Amino acid sequence: DLDPKLAQRMIYGKWIELTTEVIYYEYDPAQNYRDTAYEIDRRFPIWLSFDFNIGLGKPLSAVLMQYIGDAFHVFAEVVVEGLRTQDALEELAERGHLDYGVKYLVAGDATGKRRDTRSKRSDWDIIQKFLANYKSAKTKRLDFDLRVGVSNPRIRDRHNTVNAYCHNSEGKRRFFVYKSAPTAHKGMRLTKLKPGSHMIEDDSPDYQHITTAIGYAVCEQVNSVRRKKQGTVQL
Repeated sequence: DLDPKLAQRMIYGKWIELTTEVIYYEYDPAQNYRDTAYEIDRRFPIWLSFDFNIGLGKPLSAVLMQYIGDAFHVFAEVVVEGLRTQDALEELAERGHLDYGVKYLVAGDATGKRRDTRSKRSDWDIIQKFLANYKSAKTKRLDFDLRVGVSNPRIRDRHNTVNAYCHNSEGKRRFFVYKSAPTAHKGMRLTKLKPGSHMIEDDSPDYQHITTAIGYAVCEQVNSVRRKKQGTVQL
């Protein structure tokens, strides 16, 4: 569960400088990016994860991925500046991303449970209602579960977990981005910390927010597996 640098520091007690120019330093475009189309494996659910933003340069971002054999496959995204939650859902439906005929595990920013001045409903109220009422092209109801905790994972844990899936201390790469998710590929390569910060991401680039959405789903899946092993939940 640790990337090589963190393993040297946490397990072997070596002082390894973790600060790098980018957050996801274990993401290697030559290894973690696949310039091919992704084929949905309908034996497995799809993770749909959101990072809620509205404002100049801060697009609401949604990402779709599958978790198969302890590996994540990021294959689609909706990243459009100015979209509200309802707009993003309609865009997902328009692009056919809700018609794959599999179960959807829906994750994202836990602060979206708060109501704000944009709506009397929270972001998650809007999402749950839309998905519950959505019918696919085959007029089937959508099978989905909301997997949103009471709070978001700690930022440092989110960064470390995603890095470990990009490349861990055993040399395994278990995180892949496909060509149909170009913003995710860019964000994984370029997302940095805010100047002077040891933890907070620089959220001024539009590509940063998709990496946050990715991290929410990765952490929720990893935590679900851990809870299952402890006998407290069944996926």
